[in-house]
Amino acid sequence: MPALEKTVVDFFEQVANQDTCLMHALEQDRRFDITPDRWCFTLPDLFSFMSQKGGHLGPCTYRQFRRGIYGSAVNAAVKKLGAEVIIETNCGNTDKSVYALVWHVGRKSIEHR
Repeated sequence: MPALEKTVVDFFEQVANQDTCLMHALEQDRRFDITPDRWCFTLPDLFSFMSQKGGHLGPCTYRQFRRGIYGSAVNAAVKKLGAEVIIETNCGNTDKSVYALVWHVGRKSIEHR
């Protein structure tokens, strides 16, 4: 698995597993909408977050990131964890559409993490 794809898959696995530190960072970021059953994001916002806060993308352009995320095994990885990535709002443009990671078993509340 290429490094970029591994980084993206690892990130989504952490979200699917509701990693405490990562979830807190996502909750604090106003670009994202998090409800008990889903985390909504756009690809530009995700790229920005992963570049700045995660710092794991390395010297990657947005175009490379977008190409890498579509060719990745993200959905296969998160389905094993009771989640999936869907198109929440299709705006007819990859960069403007809203995507969501949906937890099928519900999200843990902050008190229980």
